[in-house]
Amino acid sequence: MKHLILISILLLSSSIFASVIYVPEDYGTIQEAIDAATDADLVLVADGTYYENIDFLGKGVIVSSYYMQDGDVEHVNNTIIDGSQYEDIERAACAHFTSGETRSSVLIGFTLTGGVGATYDLANLGPTFEGLTQEGGGVFIDSSSPTIRYNIIIDNHVPLPNGYDYYGGGGISSFTGNPLIECNYVIHNSAGYACGIVLNWSGGIIRNNLVYDNFGGEIEGAGGIMVWRSGDYPQYVLNNTIVSNHSDDICGGILFYDTDAIVDNNIVYGNTQASGYQVMGTSWDNFQYNLVEGMNLPNNISANPHLISNFLLGDGSPCIDAGNPDVQYDDTEDPMNHGSALFPSMGNLRNDIGMWGGPSTAQPLSFSYEILDHPDAIVFTPDCHVGESVSVQIPIENLGMRNWNLVDINVDNSEIAIDGNTFNNTLDPFENGVINLTWFPTEPGDMIAELTISHNFLTLGNPIIIELTGTALAQAAGDNTVPAVNRLCQNHPNPFNPQTTIAFDLAKPSHVAIDIFNIRGRLVETLTSQRYASGHHEVEWDAGEAASGVYFYRWTIDGKAGSMRKCVLLK
Repeated sequence: MKHLILISILLLSSSIFASVIYVPEDYGTIQEAIDAATDADLVLVADGTYYENIDFLGKGVIVSSYYMQDGDVEHVNNTIIDGSQYEDIERAACAHFTSGETRSSVLIGFTLTGGVGATYDLANLGPTFEGLTQEGGGVFIDSSSPTIRYNIIIDNHVPLPNGYDYYGGGGISSFTGNPLIECNYVIHNSAGYACGIVLNWSGGIIRNNLVYDNFGGEIEGAGGIMVWRSGDYPQYVLNNTIVSNHSDDICGGILFYDTDAIVDNNIVYGNTQASGYQVMGTSWDNFQYNLVEGMNLPNNISANPHLISNFLLGDGSPCIDAGNPDVQYDDTEDPMNHGSALFPSMGNLRNDIGMWGGPSTAQPLSFSYEILDHPDAIVFTPDCHVGESVSVQIPIENLGMRNWNLVDINVDNSEIAIDGNTFNNTLDPFENGVINLTWFPTEPGDMIAELTISHNFLTLGNPIIIELTGTALAQAAGDNTVPAVNRLCQNHPNPFNPQTTIAFDLAKPSHVAIDIFNIRGRLVETLTSQRYASGHHEVEWDAGEAASGVYFYRWTIDGKAGSMRKCVLLK
């Protein structure tokens, strides 16, 4: 059934006559409503979870949650298209635009999750291309130009099917189209390349999106956004916040290749990669007014963006009024305060760098995504003697979207003192600090204890429990007695950046080799390989050229492999 009404399209800034189809009142599924719709219709979807892989079928229709009707952002959280119950992996994205859709085909106000993408035959690009790729876990676009606005695109994971060559675009993938992708939260998606968003031989506008905590990228890189050859339309990457994404290959943030894309006003911060940099490209002429961590690029800045809850800009952020000064990029003016930007933009009217700047930004969603990075176990190192003490630092980093508050902290061993922390019990998003502990052993032997941390995050384990271990020696300090047994000690400090010391004891003169391996078991470096006298010895590893992560070191004594220990490089 269609209902003819005059409806104000809140987010498209226009008023139109539309036939409105209600789901589930008129049709039980979103796809049934699209099947029944004609151009300019509105499919209005009530809160709920819909296990579908919808296809717009070339129709110029708007498919929206009830956010279009009343502006309540809770509808975006509560109206879910779950693509996990697909019938055919070739059509297994949450939403498909593959029939020449235009900007009048609009998807707005949903949470898209559980999608695994759709199949694209690379032969469609021309006679020199071949192979199959799985693309676009949340949204797949082929030769179309839809509008994708104000959605949460989360936990879509594109696999590599048997016999396929590539898999990309964990959140959104567009081939040979010209989509408008704006004001979306693209979070925790994965693929073999372009884990968040990719334009493949496709034009398009990617603006005012949060691209956050996406991961993978092992075959072509790009943890966040990839812009790859523009095709027939220009490419724009404007005012996005691209943070905490990871690539197992190159480039954790933005990768642009063989393109003249305009890349302005973006925050690129806290992304990681196995090699390379957070931003990589083949032409930098149109890359300006961005904040890029750790890269001093002309016409860009490198600084801490001072993000607070929901990745809003905190007071004093270097991103405020620092974007492209051309008036076309200006923030929206506050009608009650002439010359000042309308929240969530800040400062004056000049563009703010990041997702909250410019004329196209939207109100923040009431959405919280909580990530706290901390070790599961800490070793007090080096081993100390009874009557002495040894201190450790426990690193804590808030990678979530709101402030993390330490509520209470306890340790179940009276010999361990909690010496406070460096962050006054509160960490803003992307802020890190340490908790300081000191152990005063009173008797020799191994120690095992638990540190318990209560906090305010609701979706994480609460309390956090961190295992503490250490070894106390009975031997008095300064005793030069030859050790009774061979022993490889835990490195100290641990975690470290970038130097750490590895000690070992020898009961008799021996040839010793110490090898460093990465988490995949590949040899990184041999620290030493020589003959040592009996006694206590130390070697230093300078890991200045190594990437952050977990490593293992193993010693070999007179040609026989010995024990192995774990260490953590935290840059």
